[in-house]
Amino acid sequence: SSFIQTSLEDSDIDSDLRSISCLNLLDLALKRGLYIAKKRLSRVD
Repeated sequence: SSFIQTSLEDSDIDSDLRSISCLNLLDLALKRGLYIAKKRLSRVD
C-alpha cells in the first residue's frame, strides 16, 4: 500500500511541475508578445 501511495504522490508532483512549466511558458510568451508590440508601436511613433 505504501508503494501505491508514493506513486500517487509522485504523479501529483509531476502534474504540479507540468502546470508550473506551462504557466511559465505562457508568461514568457506574453512578455515576448508585449515586448514585440511595444517595439512596433515605438517604430510607428
